[in-house]
Amino acid sequence: MDNFGRALDAHRRGEIDQADGLYRRILAKSPRHAGALTQLGLIEQARGNVGQARKLLEKAASIEPDNPSVRNSLGQVLLAQDKPDAAAQEFRAATSSEPNFGPAWHNLGLVNAAQGDFASAVENFRKALPTSPGDAKLLLNLGHALAETGAFDEAVDVLLSAVRLQPAVPQIRLALGDVLIHAGDAAKAIFHYREVERLVPGNPAGPHRLGTAMQQIGDVEAAIAALKRARELAPESASIKCDLANGYAMLGDSDAAQALFAEVARSSDQPSVIGVAARGLIAAGDITTASDVLSPFAQVEDAAPDIAIATAETARDASALSRAKALLESALERAEPNQQAAILYALAETEHRRGDTDRAFGHASDANRLKSARFNAAREAELVDRIIESTSNHAFVADRSGSSDGPRLIFAVGMQRSGLRLFESLMATQPKVAGLGPAGAMQATVNAIGAGGFDYVDKWLELEDDALASIAASHIERVRARTEAEIVVEAVPGNLFHVGLIRRLFPQAWFVLCERLAADRCLSCYFQDFAGASPYAYDLESLGHHARSTDRLSAHWRTQLGESLVTIDFETLIDAPDATLDDALRSLELPSLVGPVTLIDSQRVSWLKRHTDYVHHLGPLMAVLGPEVPNSAA
Repeated sequence: MDNFGRALDAHRRGEIDQADGLYRRILAKSPRHAGALTQLGLIEQARGNVGQARKLLEKAASIEPDNPSVRNSLGQVLLAQDKPDAAAQEFRAATSSEPNFGPAWHNLGLVNAAQGDFASAVENFRKALPTSPGDAKLLLNLGHALAETGAFDEAVDVLLSAVRLQPAVPQIRLALGDVLIHAGDAAKAIFHYREVERLVPGNPAGPHRLGTAMQQIGDVEAAIAALKRARELAPESASIKCDLANGYAMLGDSDAAQALFAEVARSSDQPSVIGVAARGLIAAGDITTASDVLSPFAQVEDAAPDIAIATAETARDASALSRAKALLESALERAEPNQQAAILYALAETEHRRGDTDRAFGHASDANRLKSARFNAAREAELVDRIIESTSNHAFVADRSGSSDGPRLIFAVGMQRSGLRLFESLMATQPKVAGLGPAGAMQATVNAIGAGGFDYVDKWLELEDDALASIAASHIERVRARTEAEIVVEAVPGNLFHVGLIRRLFPQAWFVLCERLAADRCLSCYFQDFAGASPYAYDLESLGHHARSTDRLSAHWRTQLGESLVTIDFETLIDAPDATLDDALRSLELPSLVGPVTLIDSQRVSWLKRHTDYVHHLGPLMAVLGPEVPNSAA
């Protein structure tokens, strides 16, 4: 065996110092030995001597320019020096000289993905597959890139293949869970997050992701429990604290949410973290503390994206809005791909409030195009058909005779942005009334019945009274764990799909259907960043189909529930909150209004009957809604 062979053998055995000496001895006699230059360059790279590694590999590449291994290694060093364009050039040179050289295609795909070009990343990862079909890391990267292009089904298949190859690698299961969440299959995502927590119990990523997934399916108590476990493992993690604070906010515990967001904002020295916490404070209703933590950044021109967004959310006059616009535009120029959508939504809202509707709509459209989740209108329409068919022949008789040990339940239902949360917040100003917060409690009850889905719809006639009584009792226990109020309001849009089940569980319950002009609620949704939870909101045609589905359900429940269903119009609630709420209380057989009420979210007024300002942009929406919808409630 010659010296180079002995050096390679020592290198493979991990005897780095011996290999280093042998490579250098070879180069002392043969300075143009490309193999020794390459291997010594790899050793220097592993030691962190990236500059020296680059010199060695550049020399090797000049000697053997058509050697794909050398060009690929040089590209990796250039990546380590944060020179992605130069690295990509080397990877392309490697594949040009050897079209089947998989490692270079893989690395080129990584460059594409880092630059946000996920379509090219998918193409190049695919080219690497034939030579490395069992490379779990390659499959992981391909799955991630596929998900970023919206090809969720294929991404799930690819990541499942990676899991089968390496079932104990937490990064693969985390990625699979994340894709499943975007694909709308939270139950399977939760399984993989639980597996991560089981496989690596000391890693906070498992319970952290599990907690955020539980939030998404509405089981907020389980979410908070998981996030508390994550916090025990990583007590200083600002991300975990903020997600835990969001959990408290979803339960309606504004005090706990505000306290935790304030703790994060005041203990961190990272502007990005402070911005996230400030936004949480704003959402929880603590504008004063948010403004205080943002004040040191008032004159910072290159503010972090979340600082800029939070500044926009606290802007209340023309000058502040202009300042917010400048900060957001600057942040957008510097933003990473995963930050751009949030900034664009904030810019859309800011321009809307400034009165520049064309710019506002343009920013909202750009933001929605960046969203990866997509809506299946046909599947939702079919679900609505199933719900209507299964519940049409059921006698939904209200039973308010006798006393109940539990609270009086009122369910506010309707499409997103129809005033449900506004109604809940106004009701909560009255004596003996409490709201359950954005998450409500019913989704967790539905999850317990059918893993979060709608399996029970097809087994409607098989639901037995004894089982329903047990489910109802568990629901009341969940509610009582949050509040002892005599009257409890739950305002969750998704409950519109579960009204039939709710009525069977609680014959004594009341329902409030919140109505709003279809064009206005759709437009308002189009401008909202729902963080993947409402995929119908990302394009106008999907919004129109979703509005039609919810309208069909609303009409069905009107015919089924009779006097147990009270309707409230959004515009009327905004224009005359006292009179509208008083009328609702009377219809719900509750005491009259106590004291005047105040609109907590005054910015909602800026969206009142505003579809007319955007009508020239709304062609795809109006084509689905039809010409009659803008002139009447759905």
